[in-house]
Amino acid sequence: MAKDDGYSSYDCDRDPAHDNDQAYLKDTAPQASEWHKIQRVRADGTPIERWLCAACYKEYRALAERQDAEFNVFMASATPKEA
Repeated sequence: MAKDDGYSSYDCDRDPAHDNDQAYLKDTAPQASEWHKIQRVRADGTPIERWLCAACYKEYRALAERQDAEFNVFMASATPKEA
């Protein structure tokens, strides 16, 4: 019997109830690229990491882009400091 190394188990941290919530894949499988580890820093400065399936990652990207735009507005709308 042969031994085959290099497999990973993926679980979506956001929505384990939908169809694409889990996968057991060889690390070199094309489907492995559909899983994304995201890194985020909470408002209190605590870093977090999560794994998302392709569907949840697409929604996360849209959320992150909206947050980026809001942050840019926040940074651009600062009032000058008084001397």
